[in-house]
Amino acid sequence: MASPSGGLDIVIKTFVIVIIGGMGSVGGALVGGLIIGIVEGIVSALWSPAIAIAAVFLILIIMLAIKPEGFFKKGLE
Repeated sequence: MASPSGGLDIVIKTFVIVIIGGMGSVGGALVGGLIIGIVEGIVSALWSPAIAIAAVFLILIIMLAIKPEGFFKKGLE
């Protein structure tokens, strides 16, 4: 059944992946997606899926604190 918030979880994860990888960087998005997927899978298997969602945001916060431009910066240079 369709609902207005049907794809919200996918959109939020995609936003986190793009921010981690670097805006406009396809390679960065690929690396960010791999990191998020691996961490989410490991945390879901060891603890619970709810903690896995929190781990994704924890990675985002750590990444923004350490390297705010993302793994592979691409932009106006």
